[in-house]
Amino acid sequence: MYEKTPCDVTTCRGEYIRATLGSESGVLIHWNDFGVSSAVQARKLCHKYRLRFDQTARNRMREKVTASLLFRDRKSSYPKSVSHPFRGDYVRLRHNVKWKKIAAETGDQYVVFADIINKIARASGKCLQTLFVVSTSAMLVMDHRTLQIKYRIPATDIFRISLSPFMDDLAVFHVRSVSMAPYSLIKSMRDLS
Repeated sequence: MYEKTPCDVTTCRGEYIRATLGSESGVLIHWNDFGVSSAVQARKLCHKYRLRFDQTARNRMREKVTASLLFRDRKSSYPKSVSHPFRGDYVRLRHNVKWKKIAAETGDQYVVFADIINKIARASGKCLQTLFVVSTSAMLVMDHRTLQIKYRIPATDIFRISLSPFMDDLAVFHVRSVSMAPYSLIKSMRDLS
């Protein structure tokens, strides 16, 4: 009679566990063996998957879901950009000493997005390179060399964002006209009151 070695027992145990418990992957064909609807089973698998995340991974997934809801079927370049990881601060603004001073002054501590963009001037229609910063409380348009604030628009004053559906990088921010004055003028008006 053939006796199993401990290695064979371990192999059999692994095969038994795989055969009885199945995989957590929703891709496999045999994952819906328990008579539960596929929607309920998928929800359970997604819940198990999300339980593995720490808080930063949860925030990242929340950002991905929000971006998916905002841009899917509205921008033709969206499917190509999904595989690229979102960094947010593309110019490493959080580590800049000048930015830390400005952030303490304006209250814009957390940078959601920062990059150098081409802003189209309203008067001439020419493209100007500017630093575009979105924090949790405001949108800032700044000089990319000196970090001087040109415009600081509170998030409550932005009521819509329009995107071009084509393969370009065009976005239009619809803002209430009150906060479109230059930042230095708004700051001096606040100092007077």
